Amino acid sequence: METLRKLTNDLLELRYKVRTDDNIVTERQVQSWIRQQRSIWVSNELNKNRFEPAYWQETGKLDLIEHPTWGADYKTTVETIPPFIQVNHRPAVIKVSDGTPLGEEFPWVNFTDLRYVGNRRFDIKTIFCTLPTGEVILKRPIDDTDGTFDSLTKVNIVGIFEDPMDLKSFTKPNGNPQYHEDDIYPIHLKLYTYMREQIVKINFPVEAQSTQDPQNDGASQD
Repeated sequence: METLRKLTNDLLELRYKVRTDDNIVTERQVQSWIRQQRSIWVSNELNKNRFEPAYWQETGKLDLIEHPTWGADYKTTVETIPPFIQVNHRPAVIKVSDGTPLGEEFPWVNFTDLRYVGNRRFDIKTIFCTLPTGEVILKRPIDDTDGTFDSLTKVNIVGIFEDPMDLKSFTKPNGNPQYHEDDIYPIHLKLYTYMREQIVKINFPVEAQSTQDPQNDGASQD
């Protein structure tokens, strides 16, 4: 697969091949079209239960703090979590864990259910989590005699995000951003082919209408 920069240049080159007017199309505009089409096509794939790793991204390890509203039995991240693509009204979350290679994964539940889970005999030691808009919340297990919850300081989230560029604000251990426009864009090449066709069909004609001659009489609008 290609990088976002390469996909953007591909569409810019194509646009100027099929259009000869003087309208300027910016990289930001093209990237917005790519993002919109990716969200549509990936959503379709997810609704068919095709959670391909090519779509996945991760935040990297995020610092946890005591939840400012819910108190010491709940933790949340300092950073705001970017929006996920939605699948059947649920965020496309792949995994929430402590970020270590063999570390613990935390089961995800609906926001309204978080206060009521963890009461069954076989899950009283389980740390459950939920991801309402903009944050992750983890709940202390009923049996926390080993101190696992209190010792938990970081969390890593793997998911399918609406805008891959949102991960640019998160950093890897080496200080580089989790995502950059020169990284591989999280989409299958076959889906990009469909996206490209739709952008040409939908966005180029719209752009064509935004000329400097709204009356279509050929007169200068200076």
